[in-house]
Amino acid sequence: MRGHGGRRPFGTTERTPTGINVAVGAVTIWAAGVIAAQLPRPDTGWRDVVPVFAVAGFAALTVDPLATAATAGLGLVVTIGFLENRYGELSWHGATDARDLGALTAAALVGLTLGWACRCLQAVRHPRHLPDVPRIIPGRPPNPQPPVQNTTKGKFDA
Repeated sequence: MRGHGGRRPFGTTERTPTGINVAVGAVTIWAAGVIAAQLPRPDTGWRDVVPVFAVAGFAALTVDPLATAATAGLGLVVTIGFLENRYGELSWHGATDARDLGALTAAALVGLTLGWACRCLQAVRHPRHLPDVPRIIPGRPPNPQPPVQNTTKGKFDA
């Protein structure tokens, strides 16, 4: 956002576009699926936990609700298609898949909440976008800006 002397207006931040976040979320879920697939098949409970943590971490880092919803949806598809079934075959298993859906939704909500809370605390501790206010000490006149001096004077004279 130019036109403000090279600075952003007060209270605005630059955000990563949602499409980029969705692509990063897809790669995150793919990596979680690869890691979870290395766990033994009888431990399906532990295999389902890896995408849940991936969604929670992604949500906390991006704080982008649309990208988090897309990532949670991809997490559910990977969990059902590749971790419970084989070769990407999607089928509904009733209570097991409902549990996975609930876990991924809860992870997304918890991650978004934690990410938002961390960003709020960071903004309170380290305000970066404060307006430029001259520092005035009571009882003293404000310091004027020092005059700009010509530093090239005499250097290029022949």
